[in-house]
Amino acid sequence: MSSGPTLVAFPRRRPRKAPASRLERGMSAAAAFQALAEDGLDHLRESATAVVETRGPEAVHQTRVAVRRLRTALRLFRNPLALGERARALSAELRWLAGELGATREWDVFIAGVLRPAAATNRQKRALALLIGDAESLRDRACAGAAATLGSPRAAALFRDLESWLGEGGWRAEGGGGRGGETAERDRPILALAGRLLERRRRRVLKDGRGFKRLSPAERHRLRLKVKALRYAADFFAPLFAAEAAGPCLGALAALQDALGAANDRAAALDLLARLGAETGSPSRRWALGAVEDWLAVRAEDTEATARPAWKAFRARDPFWA
Repeated sequence: MSSGPTLVAFPRRRPRKAPASRLERGMSAAAAFQALAEDGLDHLRESATAVVETRGPEAVHQTRVAVRRLRTALRLFRNPLALGERARALSAELRWLAGELGATREWDVFIAGVLRPAAATNRQKRALALLIGDAESLRDRACAGAAATLGSPRAAALFRDLESWLGEGGWRAEGGGGRGGETAERDRPILALAGRLLERRRRRVLKDGRGFKRLSPAERHRLRLKVKALRYAADFFAPLFAAEAAGPCLGALAALQDALGAANDRAAALDLLARLGAETGSPSRRWALGAVEDWLAVRAEDTEATARPAWKAFRARDPFWA
């Protein structure tokens, strides 16, 4: 395993969003994957460093985004580039890393998207402020654990392995890289593959979304994950197509992801409220818990009213790669 830069290789700074895709029509499939993976690793390393140094909500969010984008690239190109078993192992380790940040991210979304808005519309602000303080304490505890994980030997090994695998003698020498068919596929223009890869994922979304109105929360959660994967893939390949066609399609995907995400966030919020309830016996805090539950119930209908039109708009939108 080759040595590489340590996790804290970047100076302290505000976490940045994922870099725009730099794919070009003339790129081969292999060059496209290399560019996406290298940019993803840079984003991941920088965001993870920000978590260790600042423990801020945006750093946590961007680290999880970077992990998902990297895993999306690995899945997209696994078959076309005949990536080997090492790709699966790296993807599994990336999934582990994202899971270690999951609790912190849930608390961040809950505090910013539920507790603070609920407090802003309620006159009993003191009781809700105490509840927010309780939630922030639990969030900070979770983030301390996440930061420790990011600074652990296991995380350091993952970063070194990713850098080594993307470098000289890495993924290009694995899998089917030595056989004629796979070599030809790697040399094909990415434009010849992009539409096929995107359409495959779009069909999975359409299949899982059948009977949208009747889908259970668990089924909608699985649909949300597929929508998210399609959106990342579409972001990757959008520069290969006309902007006027890609823009509306990406907008419809983003709206659907947000609508499904709102329902998922509500379910997570109810779990976190239950945890807060188990942590305190204070009457004022228990009143605040009830007030937040009422606030969530009022918005549940709004969430459903947004989700159905977002699904219909996505289905009606022609894909930009067609």
